[in-house]
Amino acid sequence: MSREKGIEGAEIKIIKKGSTEEDEIKIVKKRDTEEDEIASRALEIALSIDKGPRDDTRADACKSAYYAYYYAWRVDKCPREDTRLAACTKAFTAYEYARDVDMGPSDITREAACKEAVSAYYYAFDVDKCPRDDTRSAATNDPWASYSYAYEIDKCPRNDTREGASYHGYYRNKYANLIDKIPTEDTVECELTVTEIAHNALHQALFVDMCPNSRGGANNVDERYRI
Repeated sequence: MSREKGIEGAEIKIIKKGSTEEDEIKIVKKRDTEEDEIASRALEIALSIDKGPRDDTRADACKSAYYAYYYAWRVDKCPREDTRLAACTKAFTAYEYARDVDMGPSDITREAACKEAVSAYYYAFDVDKCPRDDTRSAATNDPWASYSYAYEIDKCPRNDTREGASYHGYYRNKYANLIDKIPTEDTVECELTVTEIAHNALHQALFVDMCPNSRGGANNVDERYRI
């Protein structure tokens, strides 16, 4: 049985040759739904009936990253290798496990959290409580996370976080205003939707340039988006 990567990185089990991508995605969704239901029921039993951990309910909870994390947090009330490994199959639950169960950083949870930009930022902010090259590099894949990392963790401008924030005009402007603290041409010259252009031109005039100019302002906003 071979494996391939499907939509949004989901792992797809190819059951037989000739199956279509749509069939494969249905298999994954059905599997995930069934496993979440099993994991949810196991957690409910552990909390409401057993009122404590058991090997069988823990094993079922570990079929889902979220329920594995929650089982470790609310039922075991301590870290274990099996629940940690299950939680680390998703980036955000790896961060939550480190924050609430391990109550500190580890290489395995950090590596898993760094698979997504937002969870990498939160890991650096809440768990490491300091900047690191690996969490910063992951955070720069998302404009919000890149800006937030520079503002909340590095507390200073850097080329990599500036570039990451620049992919969305709003965070490009915020970076210029709150981190670089200087307006520059490239803080407004980017490909945006009409709504973003209107929002960012107003933000630039009010909070960065502090004066009207030809780059934006009320007179250049599409009539449909006037406040």
